[in-house]
Amino acid sequence: MFCVHCGKQISDDSKFCVHCGKSCTPAAPVQRAPAAPVQRASAPQPQKAPAAPVQAAPRKSDAGKPIIIGIVIALLLAVLGFGGYYVVTEFVIPALEEQEDSDSGRNNQAEEEDDFTKPSRDDQDVDVTPTPSGDGQSEEPGLSADNPYRGCFEQYSDYVLPNSDSRYYSYSDISDLSGEELAIAYREIRARHGGTFSDADLREYFEARDWYHAGGDSYDLNSYELSNLTLIEVCEDMRSGELYTSGNPYIKLYRNADYAIASSNTRYLRSSDLAGLSEDALYVAGSEILARHGCIFEDETLQAYFYSKSWYQPSVPETRFNTNLLNQYEITNLTLFDSYGQGSEYEVSGAYWSPDNPYKSIYESYGRSQVYFFPDSSSRLLTSADIAGMNIDELCLARNEIWARNGYLFGDDHLREYFQHFTWYHPTTAMGDQDAVSFNSVEYDNIRFLRARQSELESQ
Repeated sequence: MFCVHCGKQISDDSKFCVHCGKSCTPAAPVQRAPAAPVQRASAPQPQKAPAAPVQAAPRKSDAGKPIIIGIVIALLLAVLGFGGYYVVTEFVIPALEEQEDSDSGRNNQAEEEDDFTKPSRDDQDVDVTPTPSGDGQSEEPGLSADNPYRGCFEQYSDYVLPNSDSRYYSYSDISDLSGEELAIAYREIRARHGGTFSDADLREYFEARDWYHAGGDSYDLNSYELSNLTLIEVCEDMRSGELYTSGNPYIKLYRNADYAIASSNTRYLRSSDLAGLSEDALYVAGSEILARHGCIFEDETLQAYFYSKSWYQPSVPETRFNTNLLNQYEITNLTLFDSYGQGSEYEVSGAYWSPDNPYKSIYESYGRSQVYFFPDSSSRLLTSADIAGMNIDELCLARNEIWARNGYLFGDDHLREYFQHFTWYHPTTAMGDQDAVSFNSVEYDNIRFLRARQSELESQ
């Protein structure tokens, strides 16, 4: 028989189960609901191993989602074709990916909270809007609100005149600057070299500049800086009216005129153009020819005069000026001014003569009234009767007036000065360039004739 407790086989007359030790005597019957009959094998069953501990069923993860999604997508594509593909790629896949990102975010939230660090003040957005000052304007660092140069500081990031140490500025470059801008432009030339300032506002202004480093007042300025300092001084003096009362002898001469002689670069000047001019006026008019080409004069008073002219564009110091910049009119006119240099004498007519010019007396007694020795020397041959009684100097002038009528510019100062007194003389050649003059046969013969007579007298 079988034990009613453990179900194992025991002998038919056993009172106790040899396996579980419990009584095999049947207990009083207990009323139970009928149960389905238990099927048992007629043959003895083998001993079963203890069952494994029962564990809770594991919770399903999302690892299978991509596989399911792939299957769904494949089925939809097969059924719906291109339309299904569009719906899936535009709506289904983004929705699923968003759901996965959301789940992943929730699963990793605890770990992220462990690693999270609060940003420092430097990492946060900071309101950098300056706090308005009492006058309603923002205050720049290092510059007080009542500094009169505050406007310059806000308008210019570095320099008012950035190239004042490497460029010659002109009056037109700075004429629109305010008084404060001119004051800063003037002093920043010194500040470049570390110059110091006793004025508190100026000192505050430059100390707020990154490029400024105070180093004392022992330094040298270059030619650009010196020239620009003079320019700014002239501009300031013009605005205040002090330039016209400064004692500059040239300012009063041409205060309201752009040029002393406006046509000195477009025509040949005559002696009559210079008649009556003072030495200062002649000095300005002659220097003006060079100034048109940017000459910077060593004479500071003369330089100040040209800085007051809007047309003047300084570019080269006088010591390096190249006369090749001049045209033929200017070169010729310079020689005229040279002949009216300091120490010249006044003539009654107002024209100038060099004190040692041997032809002055001939002009006064002969040339002034007759103009030409021989007005027709280019059209007829001269005879011995024409030159009878003429001395060496007169023969020389008669011969050279043939050259002068053909525009020859004499290299000899005395001859050039003599012919420049005549209104008909208009030099057109380079100085001393004899090859530039062409004579006709009559002129050529007359020149040889006069020269031979001159040589004859010289040999006596």
